[in-house]
Amino acid sequence: MPFVEVHATTFLNLERGDWLSRPSYKTRVHFLLFTALVFGFALLRFRPLAATGFAIGGALMVLLITQTLFVLQHIWFPWLIIVVVQIPLALLGAIVYRSLEWIIQRRKLEEERRRADARIREQAALLDKAQDAIIVHDLEWKPVYWNKSAEKLYGWTAEEMSQKDLRAQVYQVEESKLLQAFQAVLNKGEFLGELKQANKSGKILTVQRWL
Repeated sequence: MPFVEVHATTFLNLERGDWLSRPSYKTRVHFLLFTALVFGFALLRFRPLAATGFAIGGALMVLLITQTLFVLQHIWFPWLIIVVVQIPLALLGAIVYRSLEWIIQRRKLEEERRRADARIREQAALLDKAQDAIIVHDLEWKPVYWNKSAEKLYGWTAEEMSQKDLRAQVYQVEESKLLQAFQAVLNKGEFLGELKQANKSGKILTVQRWL
């Protein structure tokens, strides 16, 4: 029976408010609005994984603060609203927002890529119709573009040249002069002159080159 009497007394104290105190209604509303704004806007700035970590840390901090106030000042506050409702809703909103933002950004990038591919195809179609042989190669002298006129002039198809070394297959006749031409491009920005080159059959061609 002593335990029952103590329990009843404690319950009576809680009912009468002799032991615990609660912030005013206005203070509670302001605090709830403040935490809703803080978590709502803060979580939007993070990616989902970071936002989840921030939300968990925020929930633990709220619990720590409310428990400290409860033990030291005997202040009771409806912290469950923040931990169970506000923070999860803010996290859900942040995840949805970031997901939509990612989808929109991805669609924009895909649209930009489609437009760029379309422009490249249009330019490639125009270059393929050009009467001059047009060759674009990388720093390892492998062709990355080889138009139809280049196929007619040199005898190799674009597919055949994709893995070949231009210096070994085409430019070997006057390689030293070609390197001088490239040095002129580096110094002056362009080069226009004649160079001797070889085609697929080994025939020597005198080609007017513009670099």
